[in-house]
Amino acid sequence: MELLIDTSTKYTSIGLSKNGILEHSFEWCTMFNHSVETIPNIQKMMQDTGIHHTSLTAIYVTKGPGAFSALRVGMSIAKSFHIGLQIPIISICTLCLEAKSCTPQDAPICAIIPSNKNNIYFAYYPQNSDIETSCDSHLYTTLDSITNRIAENTLFCGEAMVSMSNELKKIISKKQILINRIPTRNPTIFAKMGYDKLMSGKFSNPDTLEPTYLVNNQVNNAKKNKTKIN
Repeated sequence: MELLIDTSTKYTSIGLSKNGILEHSFEWCTMFNHSVETIPNIQKMMQDTGIHHTSLTAIYVTKGPGAFSALRVGMSIAKSFHIGLQIPIISICTLCLEAKSCTPQDAPICAIIPSNKNNIYFAYYPQNSDIETSCDSHLYTTLDSITNRIAENTLFCGEAMVSMSNELKKIISKKQILINRIPTRNPTIFAKMGYDKLMSGKFSNPDTLEPTYLVNNQVNNAKKNKTKIN
């Protein structure tokens, strides 16, 4: 069995899969209380399904981009399971998961995750491109700056299409809009992506694995707060 953990944003999900086939999942919206809610929900899911943690053979975790503290919670939990069970960690780009959740589509795809204020994380995947090999092509920018970057007939997907839909529709009115369900990241796709990487031997090194942060202020503020605490 494989454990899925996605704490990229307030729309959090966990799941259990077997050989990449999702068998159980639980999704909820948290007001960024990931550190309080995620572990108890994992424990409850495993109790309800009768699956013992020793049955786990791998952990799939989203690595971002996303919320600073939220990502760290998911990554810390994944590393704890790795240390305790000596099982591999597979990290998945959050924007790739957003894009994969709306494929196959015969058009370019732009996956968007909301950040702070009027800013977004986005990744653009040309038509018929390999989404997973483009997982580092994401950018942090403002909403209106994407207008000239994206081609016509692009499909827009991702969490920002729900939380920032009105603003986005004004900016990308001449391009195609695809609004997914909430949560927009599909755990079934998450399980398959994780398993494909597992079978390819693309394990993440737990010693060097860190969440993907695209906003330097997030990192700098965290360092300042740590200095104050110490």
